[in-house]
Amino acid sequence: MHYEFHAGMAGIWLVGFFTMIMLVALITGIIIHKRIFKDFFTFRQKKGQRSWLDGHNASAVLTLPFQLMIAYTGLVVFLSIYMPAGVLANYSNPQVFFSELLDEPMHRAETGVNADVVDLSILFQRAEVMMGKPGRFMNVEHPGDSSAVTKVFGWFDEKDYEGQLLRDEIGSVQFDATNGDVMHLNPPGEYDKGTPMASQRVMRIMHFANFGGYSVRWLYFIMGMAGALMMATGAILFLVKRRQKSLNEFGSQTAHVYRVIEVLNIAAISGLAVACMAYFWLNRLIPVDIADRASWEIKGFFISG
Repeated sequence: MHYEFHAGMAGIWLVGFFTMIMLVALITGIIIHKRIFKDFFTFRQKKGQRSWLDGHNASAVLTLPFQLMIAYTGLVVFLSIYMPAGVLANYSNPQVFFSELLDEPMHRAETGVNADVVDLSILFQRAEVMMGKPGRFMNVEHPGDSSAVTKVFGWFDEKDYEGQLLRDEIGSVQFDATNGDVMHLNPPGEYDKGTPMASQRVMRIMHFANFGGYSVRWLYFIMGMAGALMMATGAILFLVKRRQKSLNEFGSQTAHVYRVIEVLNIAAISGLAVACMAYFWLNRLIPVDIADRASWEIKGFFISG
């Protein structure tokens, strides 16, 4: 829902489109807003619409650096999708490009040929010896298929990385899960994938708040809520102002159109809040052993909203 609207690649492009609009709106807003700092320190209580507008302006200025950062880094995370021309002009298969860039084997496609997976505990122990450190977890891709691959990741503690925007490599070992052959070793140590990849890695860490523990996550939450308040009050105040200064854009139906927009705004704002609360309650109330439990949580989110 966050980055693809449950619509796969089409959803990723749609999110990118709106994120770019948001980024442009933020930058142009800074340029045209002449009272940006004064509005931040101005709040007139009990003044009706004026108080709401002051609150809107204050929340907008307060969250401006956060909104700029979250929008820009969100675009950078999917840079290769939104700006693929350079890759496509030089590679017939983008997977070859990423394999060379990251110095890793290409992603394997399923073959449809059945094959057993070797003893994973043995592979896990071999990986720990090769990395020179304990393993933290492993995953298996295409289990039961002849293309099965397993990857073991080295141990890391989140606290060790607090305050770091560019983390060292935790180390990993990739095996052919059908015969145990080593496909790739990425030793732990300094990140050495080049400056462009290091820059994108920093952007990802900033976007996902993976650098400052719970204090940064709480800061992101507060900024996010303030940003949501800014958008909600902006949508309502804009409509109220347009209604007061109506130019009869829709003829005799202008008042009716404005009423429909007002109802949709309120429904979207309050509905999303209700849907989020319902989602968390459903996560606790739906029986653990029910089939397709995750999909029922998602269905409940949309139905309640």
